[in-house]
Amino acid sequence: MRSALVVGWLAAWTIAFSGVASANPKAVPASLHRIAEANGEARVIVRLAQIAAPEGALTASQRRHQREVIAATQRSLVSDLSGTGFRVTHAYSTIPYLALAVSSSGLDALERLSNVVGVEEDRVFHPILGYDISLVQADQAWAAGSDGSGWDVAILDTGVDGTHPMLAGKVVSESCFSAGNNCPDGSSSDLGPGSAVPCTYASSGCGHGTFVAGIAAGNWPSQGLEGVAKGAGIVAIQIFSRFTGASACSGQEDPCALAYGSDIIAGLERVFVLAPSFKIAAVNLSLGGQEFSTQSACDTANSATKAAIDNLLSVGIATVIASGNDGDASALEEPGCISSAISVGSTNASDQISSFSNSASFLSLLAPGENITSAFPGGQVAIGSGTSAATPHVTGAFAILREKMPSASVTAITNALESTGLPIHDARNGVVTPRIRVSPALAAIASAGSGGITAQLETPVNGGIASGISNVQGWAFTTTPGASIETLVQILIDGAPSIHVPCCSDRADVQQRFSGAPLTTGFAGVFNWGLLTPGTHTLSALVQSTAGESKTLSTTFTSVRVGPASFYSNLQWADASGKDCTTVNNASTPNEALLSCTNLLSTENGGGQVSCATPDRVGFFWDSPSQSFRAYTDCVAP
Repeated sequence: MRSALVVGWLAAWTIAFSGVASANPKAVPASLHRIAEANGEARVIVRLAQIAAPEGALTASQRRHQREVIAATQRSLVSDLSGTGFRVTHAYSTIPYLALAVSSSGLDALERLSNVVGVEEDRVFHPILGYDISLVQADQAWAAGSDGSGWDVAILDTGVDGTHPMLAGKVVSESCFSAGNNCPDGSSSDLGPGSAVPCTYASSGCGHGTFVAGIAAGNWPSQGLEGVAKGAGIVAIQIFSRFTGASACSGQEDPCALAYGSDIIAGLERVFVLAPSFKIAAVNLSLGGQEFSTQSACDTANSATKAAIDNLLSVGIATVIASGNDGDASALEEPGCISSAISVGSTNASDQISSFSNSASFLSLLAPGENITSAFPGGQVAIGSGTSAATPHVTGAFAILREKMPSASVTAITNALESTGLPIHDARNGVVTPRIRVSPALAAIASAGSGGITAQLETPVNGGIASGISNVQGWAFTTTPGASIETLVQILIDGAPSIHVPCCSDRADVQQRFSGAPLTTGFAGVFNWGLLTPGTHTLSALVQSTAGESKTLSTTFTSVRVGPASFYSNLQWADASGKDCTTVNNASTPNEALLSCTNLLSTENGGGQVSCATPDRVGFFWDSPSQSFRAYTDCVAP
């Protein structure tokens, strides 16, 4: 019976602990109060008291439950803010955040509410602009038969002119998110054909998205203008709004095009929603905001954007972002500084770092970004420089490598681009960063694809929080003929052997994503994070195959403890066969929360009886507001 209980926990615990988080009584920065007092409201992004896993790591029922919990928490927060003067600007469905425009009294309320753990300013971001395809060797990749055909790239920018000869027939999907009501129909959001045409209020900035799209995936051979992934399609998402005045436009043209962070996140979430319908290799963000000298500080300040990027990463989609044009040798602009993004700096035709290009020890890649020729709205062409121009070179490279090896992970493609890139030394800081070379990266990814292990560690999430009892989870398979993954995966914590978790369970989602992957690829096991000293830890999973291959997957996370200490030291499970489990809700001790119950009181069903089709998929978690253990099940009411 006990083995059946453990199997049930593998599926249930990721969701069971998604509702656990600690309230932060000082969640609202003083600067936001000043903004609200001066302007009548402040635009904010609220982090809800819910820890959610990237959806690519969840089953369909877990994803559904997580979204239901997110929506319920958002509704509860909106109700709690009633009468304070606020409006919802974005309610995200896949990450536990809510974007608001809120008054001073609303900010005061957010500070008091226990279901809020953080509030950040909804900051604005600017386009980063101030073809050398042969330099990055995309033409050699084309000659080898790979130009990105069959794959798409998502361009989140000022809109894309799909009628331009360089982009004709390439736009496969359009969306718009604009807090300034600058979507083509005058609204703040629009979906469908025509919704991502270029804005018109800024003569230079509104052409930015078309310019970027041309570099990533354009194709106008009669004029000698061909993007990196000239065979790829384009998912166009317009995320910019019209701003006026010197304080906003800051030396740019006036009016100017700027993007709210909440609209960027909405665009990223839109890509995630579209992922099952399109083969999206990468997202391009050629924009930037404030500078950060460390990824940890950047992740903290951009937690909502990171959550959206992590969601995309969990389904194999890279987010490629410009490093910024400040000429800083020790910092990158947000959101390119986020640890799970692919950041891109600029080089010139002589393979020297561009003087304007930001750099840091954590810069991912370099690409050409000076005097680049590409499309401009109205059938025109333009020449531009900036990390905005370098970034789509890398985005296009992802599409080419995806075409060659559809099963390759984002990490594998990034590693191929890094390992085969031309090392460029930045004299300003001594950092050496690879400038991409697509042709050798294509050969490297193809060689790796002839055999070997493809794997991903999904939870705990890199840079995330692990608390309570939850899964170590991932998937792995080998393409070596006749070989399979060993039945146990070794888990190490901070380099020390910890537990073995079983492999391999059915993962239809992995089989659908990767050509040649078997159905049985999943590995998962339960870990008690409360036994770790609170703080930062590294977890590694050692995956081995019967052919003697091995692959180590690693993630860095923060362990936190919730609930009483006795919960972690005295946790025991009991055989609940034939027992009445109606007392499991609001149990006073862990032993009262039993598994394998035929009936139980479910917190997600208003306390009513539920009927369990899979009776052992039951869990519980410490609920801070009620100071008790509460039950979780994915069973449904009869």
